[in-house]
Amino acid sequence: MKVIKVLFGIIAVFIIAVIIITSLVANNINDIVRTVVEDIGSEKLNTKVSLSKADISLMDSRVLLSGLRIDNPDGFSDARIFEMDNVIVDVELLSLLENTVSVKEILIDGAKITVEQKGTSTNVQKLLDDIEQGDETPATVEDAESPSSLDDLLVKVSQFQFVGSSAKLVTEQWGEQDLQLNEIKLKDIGGAKGVPVDELVGEIIRPIVKKLKLATEARLKEIFKEKAKEKLKEKTDVIKGKVTDKLNKALGEGGADKLKSLFSR
Repeated sequence: MKVIKVLFGIIAVFIIAVIIITSLVANNINDIVRTVVEDIGSEKLNTKVSLSKADISLMDSRVLLSGLRIDNPDGFSDARIFEMDNVIVDVELLSLLENTVSVKEILIDGAKITVEQKGTSTNVQKLLDDIEQGDETPATVEDAESPSSLDDLLVKVSQFQFVGSSAKLVTEQWGEQDLQLNEIKLKDIGGAKGVPVDELVGEIIRPIVKKLKLATEARLKEIFKEKAKEKLKEKTDVIKGKVTDKLNKALGEGGADKLKSLFSR
């Protein structure tokens, strides 16, 4: 009986220890994920990326990123270009033990985007240029030799969805304008082998930024056409007014209207 009590005591202590260790590991994993997102995102996009919280559910094999923010590139206002309250990442749990992590789905729903036009450029174009420049910049010797647990990690994503977003264009001359941004769906990012984590950031952000660029250009063309029509109408109204004044002077008050009714018969 005494042996059984001791045995149950040891088991109880072991269970408590496992719970404590699991809790500590889970908390550390959340902090590690948040740090990785901020560091790699900021480096890849050449602007500050911040994340309020990373919540990993090992039971559901899901990662919830809350309060993901991407600041404007240098040269633009202090406002953010991207605000994403929730990003859901559905991971294949067993792949976390391998060199290539398999992600079933990444879902970004309800992002808020602010496109800022300044001079002949926009913050979207600047962000895209920084991404492309980062892809072309070769790794230095120091980077190649720096030890990191992420150096050999590859990621492949079966499906990526960017839905329910809202976007606005802030212009210097015409104030705020709404932008139409359709949903974005991508499949098989990284192919069968996967891509490094920093490349994955570019693979996801690049199509979003390119769609934003096209939507911005289309909206600016619409604005230019609208303003051109307004100016043309203003000039036409001025010319009509001058002609009416001259006819009234020549034919008497109301002469222009009488002449107009005569030709309309």
